[in-house]
Amino acid sequence: MVSKSQKLFSKKFSQLACLYAEVKSYVLSAEELYDKFPVALVNELRNSYDHIFRIFNNDKFEDTTEIESEIENASRHLKRCGYDALEFLINAYIQKCHKILLSYKKVVLYEVLGDQYHKTKDFLLNSDDRLAKSREEKNSKIAGYYDAQGNASSEDEPLLIQYIDEVPGEEYNTYYPEFKELIRDVKSHYDIVRKRIKDLDEYELELKSNEKKKRNSNIILSLVFFILGIIVSLVLFYFEVFHFGG
Repeated sequence: MVSKSQKLFSKKFSQLACLYAEVKSYVLSAEELYDKFPVALVNELRNSYDHIFRIFNNDKFEDTTEIESEIENASRHLKRCGYDALEFLINAYIQKCHKILLSYKKVVLYEVLGDQYHKTKDFLLNSDDRLAKSREEKNSKIAGYYDAQGNASSEDEPLLIQYIDEVPGEEYNTYYPEFKELIRDVKSHYDIVRKRIKDLDEYELELKSNEKKKRNSNIILSLVFFILGIIVSLVLFYFEVFHFGG
């Protein structure tokens, strides 16, 4: 027969697994964009695992209060790991957008991206303010996890199921509403600009080729005028010496 504590652990652990799956996706995306695992996320993940294993290491598997407490603490560390990973993602997308835009002349960006260049540029200019606002909302929520003594706040109970009933299907819609719009927008701008890199490269090469042709034409014209100038000077010199001088 399954005990009450086993049923509770199964329920809570399943909820924690849903949060972990979402956080894992952010961590993997951050790792991909930074080409290495973001070290700052390690501590939160490690602390989360630690709380889970305390249930077994301390022989508290039959203690329902201990199970709820440790899994709730584990979820808090996972939640903060997700917040940190999202900030890594947002900053990475912003930096990569900046890098792409700074790699090309404005005339190339205007020609290839058109109005999108202005939209992305304006978005990047306002991104710091939007990130600060999202971070403020996040910090306010995290502060609500604890009371004045630093203990877990009982008022914040259902942290794990806080967003579990949201309609599924929309990315970043379950556990992290503060970053939902910002991560969607910044990823959208990055994807749009990144997909046009080939067009930007091709137009820049075309522009350089045209500029080279123009420079060559100018050089040729300069040589032609220089030679014509010499010929005219020689003709004038000839007439002056042999005709007028004689």
